[in-house]
Amino acid sequence: MSAPESPHSSYCKQLERFERIGGVLRERSRALSWTRLAIVVAAIALVWPALFADRLSAHWLWLPLAAFVLVAVVHENVERRCRRARRASEVLRRAVDRVEGDWIGHGPDGSRFIDAEHPYASDLDLFGPGSLFEFLCAARTADGEARLAGWLAHPADPRKVRDRQEAIAELRDRPGLRLDLALLGARIGSTVDTRRLVQWARSPAILRQRWPQWIAATLGIANVATFTAWLAPVFQQAVEAARGGERIDVFAGAAPFFISLVASMAFTALHGGRVRQALHDADRPQHDLELLAGVLERIQRETFDSAELRGLTEDLRVAGVVPSRAIDRLTRIVQIEESRHNAIFRALGGMVFAGTHLAYAMEHWRSRYGSAVAVWIDAVARFEALSSLARHAHENPADLFPTVDDGPVALDARGLAHPLLPIETAVRNDVALARDGTRLWVVSGSNMAGKSTLLRTTGINVALALAGAPVRATEMRLSTLQIGASMRIVDSLREGTSHLYAEIKRLHAIVELCKESRPVLFLLDEVLHGTNSSDRRAGAAAVVRSLLQAGAIGMVTTHDLALARIADELGDAGANVHFVDHMRDGKLAFDYTLRPGPVQKGNALELMRATGLEV
Repeated sequence: MSAPESPHSSYCKQLERFERIGGVLRERSRALSWTRLAIVVAAIALVWPALFADRLSAHWLWLPLAAFVLVAVVHENVERRCRRARRASEVLRRAVDRVEGDWIGHGPDGSRFIDAEHPYASDLDLFGPGSLFEFLCAARTADGEARLAGWLAHPADPRKVRDRQEAIAELRDRPGLRLDLALLGARIGSTVDTRRLVQWARSPAILRQRWPQWIAATLGIANVATFTAWLAPVFQQAVEAARGGERIDVFAGAAPFFISLVASMAFTALHGGRVRQALHDADRPQHDLELLAGVLERIQRETFDSAELRGLTEDLRVAGVVPSRAIDRLTRIVQIEESRHNAIFRALGGMVFAGTHLAYAMEHWRSRYGSAVAVWIDAVARFEALSSLARHAHENPADLFPTVDDGPVALDARGLAHPLLPIETAVRNDVALARDGTRLWVVSGSNMAGKSTLLRTTGINVALALAGAPVRATEMRLSTLQIGASMRIVDSLREGTSHLYAEIKRLHAIVELCKESRPVLFLLDEVLHGTNSSDRRAGAAAVVRSLLQAGAIGMVTTHDLALARIADELGDAGANVHFVDHMRDGKLAFDYTLRPGPVQKGNALELMRATGLEV
């Protein structure tokens, strides 16, 4: 059997195909443009002999008109396909760049989700430029982005994780569906305001009482009847006057119509404001729903096997109707309303109160489907979050789904690497906590040796695992965990908070986190390095013991060899591991491979000598 095609190769082939199709369609569009121009010229050439020279029947003018309409329809279809091919090329070109590692700055980075108080988001670079969120996100709606951010920031329970894994695996193998949704969603992100849309759908009815609609119907009938009764004799008189009869009395019999008209104007003055408000308020929501309808319709065309995706499609029928059909009904109402701006329709529509009836039709639509709008948007958001993780799974086929269970507190990972580092150069290490009773690792080593990267690698893969996503490992099993990290502490001049005090506050928050239901995985980088060595060792030991007594597991990094004794004091519950470095041609070199035991030497003196300082 041949090896499966790589995502890069697949994307490149699709990109080449759509660029070729786009080129053919552009040539066809240019040819149709010239054809339309030729038809116009031919029509102009036929005008003189047909209308003025009496050499040709005027019926021949219908031929270029029909030809122009036919070519215009074909041209519009070609242009629509051309736009789709261009959008597909853009999406696939970004996909190729992403697989090649050029993804920073080309998508939403989730900066709006940054929360300085979150127990691990800032420490693990979940949000912001170059973050995990930017690497993963394929969502087009604000709700889809928020759903993905929530999954990364809030670990799910094992059952929900398994449901998501099953759905992601199913979507991973449907790149055509994901491409279609990317193309349909290209117009959504910058235009659809889902919060305003839900607010409109849930807001109280503007036209609560039905009697104004009955009055409008009655007045409309009266207007038509009296107008017809007035004009019919006038028309008859006009025919007779044309034959030499008596003079026409235009206003004879007009009194009933004018009475009905005055009553209509009075009713409009009293009730027209609410009608106009209802029509105005529905204009933008209808446009937003129309954009979402394409995405919803594309999702519903698929048949899914996973429980998560089946439940999602079932939720779309909450109002007892297919969402795209319900939205089509609102679209038709709005299209009729927009046609009222035509001068002829405005006059006739005003006479029968078309605006009032359309406003009530919109209110009826809102009362029937308004509660479903939030469900539809939520379904799109869930699908976009799943699709984002499915794209990640597709583009990184070597990554695997971890096993997450409700068993004893444990984290056992083999071949663990950071998902944002190039897979070809990332150094993999094994991590095992609580598997054999070892619940604490003290990770020692010099600066730049890889200590902080190990913590971030562990934390970010756990965050991915508990979101339901694949992880960058050859094998991984873990229990339900809550991450607590102290790695990127920032002092605050405005709040008068020093770096040390900010770190102590974070450590206290992690200890408090242990009081919640989930066991904690703590990741402490250079703990309490803002104080003297004696206080640092005593304080670090106290914090670690508090965490372990609360049932937590975790890692503490240090380049202070005195702190490595903490693991020895804990017996089997603690272990020392380290990274090494060596000088090569006057420069520090690292292999980033984790080794057992504490580090045996530092590199500061060698580095100082290498730079010319006498030590």
